[in-house]
Parts: sequence; structure tokens; C-alpha cells
Amino acid sequence: MKIKISSSDEQNDTQKQLSEEQNTGISQDEILTNKQKQIEVAEKEMNSEVFSLVIFKCFYMCVYFKELYFGNIKDF
Repeated sequence: MKIKISSSDEQNDTQKQLSEEQNTGISQDEILTNKQKQIEVAEKEMNSEVFSLVIFKCFYMCVYFKELYFGNIKDF
């Protein structure tokens, strides 16, 4: 038994397929946007940690040189 598909059925199927593809495209765009935001947040966190380490190292070096300098003066 053969079922004859009318052109309106074909159009509906095509429209449904196009709609699904568009919805999938939007979902992919949303996923990409979300991933980009996650990367930006991770980069900001990393930059913040690196900045903190640089400040700590500078502070440590200042203390070291201060003690080195004043230590030498006390020896006189």
C-alpha cells in the first residue's frame, strides 16, 4: 500500500526541518556565547591571581631590600 504525500505535506516537513535547524543554530549560538563568557571569567580570575602574585613578590622584595639595607647600616 502506497501513501501519496501531497505537496502541502512536503512543505510542512520542509518547514519543520528548517525550523529545527534554526532552533539548533540558536542553541549553538547560545552555547558559544556561554562558553565565551566562561572563558572571559576564567581569564579575569587568572589575571587577578597573577596580579596578586606580582604585588606579593614586589612587597617581599621591598622588605628584603629594606632589611638588607638597614641590616648593613646596623653593622656599622
